[in-house]
Amino acid sequence: MKAVTQCSQFFHEVSLPHLESGKTYYYQIPAANGTTESEVLSFTTARKAGDPTEFSVAVLNDMGYTNAQGTHKYLTKAASEAAFAWHGGDISYADDWSSGIMACEDSWPVCDNGSSTSLPGGVITSEYKKPLPQGEIPNQGGPQGGDMSVIYESNWDLWQQWMGNITKKIPYMVLPGNHEAACAEFDGPHNVLSAYLDHNEPNSTWTKNDLNYYSCPPSQR
Repeated sequence: MKAVTQCSQFFHEVSLPHLESGKTYYYQIPAANGTTESEVLSFTTARKAGDPTEFSVAVLNDMGYTNAQGTHKYLTKAASEAAFAWHGGDISYADDWSSGIMACEDSWPVCDNGSSTSLPGGVITSEYKKPLPQGEIPNQGGPQGGDMSVIYESNWDLWQQWMGNITKKIPYMVLPGNHEAACAEFDGPHNVLSAYLDHNEPNSTWTKNDLNYYSCPPSQR
């Protein structure tokens, strides 16, 4: 079988036509451009329509990169048994990239105050407390020790790598949620994102919140 790969800077898609229903396929990604060869991986395709055999489905919502350690743990376990995962929206929370450039405020203390990061209330595990790589600017703590990026697409890449142990085993169906509607959901104090995205005024303020779907560059819609 020949795989057709479509790539951009952040996203990679591989088309595998003519797969059979309910069959396990094994594959390996060869080394190229300085990378190392992957281990032998596998996935199982969905059962044929009308198949009366019972199966289980993993159903979840609201699973961002910084708020879902428990969900990720149980979903990883379920991937060995479920036929597929159904995610009802709000994945990655990549639209929180702006938390890394907005000043802290009491209403939502996920922010950059110039030297450190704080997270909303709740149990913060040791994985969130690992120090950042030297030279990396703190913004929003992530479960793999590094912060979320101030680049929208990079946050998608972080989330997809984090989900790799799940999505390489079972089909993963996703519906759009408010976190996917645009690259920025909330404005900051004094409408700093409206000034930046809508009026090309970085490090500035604006009189009102002008954010909408078209505020973001085409690559981030």
